[in-house]
Parts: sequence; C-alpha cells; structure tokens
Amino acid sequence: MMFTSRLPWNPAQNLERLHRDLQTLFEDVATSSASAKASFVPRLDYVELADRYEVSIELPGVPQEKVEIDLDQDELRIRGEKHRATHDDKVVSGRFESPYGVFERVLRFPVALSHDQVTANFVDGVLTVVLPKAPTPAGTRIAITSQRPVAVPTVMEGTQSNALPAGCSSNECCS
Repeated sequence: MMFTSRLPWNPAQNLERLHRDLQTLFEDVATSSASAKASFVPRLDYVELADRYEVSIELPGVPQEKVEIDLDQDELRIRGEKHRATHDDKVVSGRFESPYGVFERVLRFPVALSHDQVTANFVDGVLTVVLPKAPTPAGTRIAITSQRPVAVPTVMEGTQSNALPAGCSSNECCS
C-alpha cells in the first residue's frame, strides 16, 4: 500500500516556516531574559608577568563605589552591582539588551602574592588590579655533620621508668 499526501511538498516553504519559527523563538528568549533580572558577567583579562599578575575587568556603567575587591590568601574576589538604567514615564516601548545585576568574579593564583603591594585602578569603565608576586625565599644551604645522635632513653610498654626529669632530684618535686 502506498501513502500519498494531498499537500504538495515544498522544501523552500518548509525552510521558510522553520526560519520564522526559530526567529520567533530567539526573540521570545531575548525578550524574556531582558525583562527578568539578568545576571551580569563582566569580561575579564588576566596575564602573568615575571614579577606580577595583572587583571583587567570591563565594568561599563558600574560606579566605582559599587565595586568591592577582596584578596584572601591566593584568591582574588571582585564583586559589585550594575543597575538597569531608569527612564521617565514618556517611554512608550523599548528593548533592553544591556546586562545588569549583581556580579562576582573569583580568580585563584598558584603562587604567594605580596598583599601589601596590591593596587587597583578604575579608569573609563575598566578596573585593573596589579598583584605583585611575593619574593621567593632564597635557597638555604644546610651543613652536614658527622656527629652521632644522642641516645634518648625510652620506656618499654608495661615497665616503669626510673629516670627523673631534668632538674629533679626526687619524684616529689615533679608530681
């Protein structure tokens, strides 16, 4: 038995319909995510130089007083908040694609840092943090001796020791 369709197959029309449906889907997703409180993930650049690390993070529209920087051991934490722009009541419609909300970026460093020499500079919406590496302690040469270790008397399990602690002449002074 052979099945036949009453509608002629038109691949161009089907692709056109698929394209329209996908475009509508993406517009709906963009509109719903823009209307909900979006998470703001600022872009970050991180470089290691011989004596320091430099971290630059793009924070356009974020006031300096809304940014916090914490350094704990080997972990740098940059957090803040970007507010959505407010408009007067005359706006009839609009499209909001700029991200906003609370953000936090955390970086861990593989070496010790000089915490007292860290600097941060905020210019033209870019925060740059310079983290100098802690100086590596110089190697120490250890002298080798040929003296034999002094034997330390030990108490065997189940026996009592008759040895008195240093500076005691009887058991009465140390009890």
